[in-house]
Amino acid sequence: MAFSFCFSKLCLEAPPRWINFCQRRTMMSIFYSPKNAHQNLIEKKVYSVCNAKVSSLIARALCTTNSKLKYGGNKMLHDSFDHPETEELKKLLDNNLTWDGAGEHKVLVLQPYIKWGPNKKTNTNPDLMLAEAVSLVKSLPKWTIADKRKIGLMNICTDKVFGTGQIDAIASQIHNAPIPITAVFVSIDKLSNEQYFFLCNRLQVPVFDRYSIVIQIFKEHAKSSEAKLQVALAELPYIVGRFLSPHYDRTKKILMKHQKEMKASLAKLEKHRAHVRKNRKALEFPVVAVVGYTNAGKTSLIKALTADSSLTPQNVLFATLDVTMHEGSLPCNLKVLYADTIGFIADLPIELIQPFRVTLEDAMLADVIIHVMDVSHPNHALQYDEVINTLEKLDLSPKLKENVITVGNKSDLVPHEKLLEIPNEVMLVSATEGIGMNQLLSRVEQLILSSTNRQKLTVRVRAFSDEEQWLKQEAAIISSDVDPNDSAYALLKIVITPSKLNIFREQFIGSSGRRKNA
Repeated sequence: MAFSFCFSKLCLEAPPRWINFCQRRTMMSIFYSPKNAHQNLIEKKVYSVCNAKVSSLIARALCTTNSKLKYGGNKMLHDSFDHPETEELKKLLDNNLTWDGAGEHKVLVLQPYIKWGPNKKTNTNPDLMLAEAVSLVKSLPKWTIADKRKIGLMNICTDKVFGTGQIDAIASQIHNAPIPITAVFVSIDKLSNEQYFFLCNRLQVPVFDRYSIVIQIFKEHAKSSEAKLQVALAELPYIVGRFLSPHYDRTKKILMKHQKEMKASLAKLEKHRAHVRKNRKALEFPVVAVVGYTNAGKTSLIKALTADSSLTPQNVLFATLDVTMHEGSLPCNLKVLYADTIGFIADLPIELIQPFRVTLEDAMLADVIIHVMDVSHPNHALQYDEVINTLEKLDLSPKLKENVITVGNKSDLVPHEKLLEIPNEVMLVSATEGIGMNQLLSRVEQLILSSTNRQKLTVRVRAFSDEEQWLKQEAAIISSDVDPNDSAYALLKIVITPSKLNIFREQFIGSSGRRKNA
């Protein structure tokens, strides 16, 4: 419906600058009135009033990220509006290129949960679910918690989410709240259109689900053009599916055209990343993907493994949206690349992660995966299951599935008796305290050598020869010692790939097995 889109995007600006609350209430009552002979005429009038502002908000949804980003940061997306029919949106985009961080909201957090039956979650509890919902809201600047409550249900597959009595209680709580409640967060993956519109109308405040909240967090943390593009693509189906009425056919066509252009840009990005991976593969760089639930300590672990002082871990949800590569060395001195990836979270539709598949392919095509768990978190069992389920949806190769190391991070924060409850296959570490790093590096080395068919060899070469220089450049040197039987020779302990070993044999050893130029 025309007004529904307008209202939803205005929810991000509390209070809206161009329509006051009384007007919102009036327009909402018009929008939700039963179908009658005048309904289509009313909707068309609402459309004509809201058209310009809605177009502006569409542009902002597509092309802006956080409050600090100006025109230059969004030039790639902005320039894709290069067709005559999008000139209006382009002009509006020029005037609305900043996103104001969703204003200042005081939020009532509602955590539905199934009380019993086959759909009841057994790896968590309502208190932990509510705590995570609260942390999501607190991740947004200027958003605060006005109140929170858990609501037990038999099922969530209803047109209202909650029962009539529960909705009446929620509405009364909002009306009588000592701290004005300006928004409601229903902590389920994605409200249906019927659920969303009913709750907005009944509660008379903006309503958000986990999809819309996480999108706003993504916007806050998207830094690169790649991340902004992927966030825009993740949000666009949500906008189109929920907020466009038949009266928005022209706007919908523009959005679909822009989506096509964005997908083309994403395809170019995918092609570029494939080229980078091809070059990396040609150089035979081993890759270790570090995955895990959001805020489990992935970046901290990479910093501990690589001693990269430039890494600055943050104690926030979804701090990493871009996959970044960091070089490190294994005990055998083999260089590897650690891929820091976007964090996962429970109760999100897979379509929200789908646009990030291009960057997640760096993890999907790795040689080894380190799955980081925060064992100090009371909900780590659910977090573990969620990461495993998400990895299953990414179609990992059977070989890669066998090369997953599960790491229990932040073990220094867990009492000893609780650590005894952690399964033996989980390697207990602390990235901040350096606990377990040597054992983890040894395990990574073991799997890398196995998955890439690298060999450990001792090679006797003449000291300072072309052979020695070639091996030092093309292989990982574990150690170099003088041959005790002949000081003119060196004994090199190396790690080398089969292809490089064949090149060495062809270049320095003849078919007879004797060294050339010996």
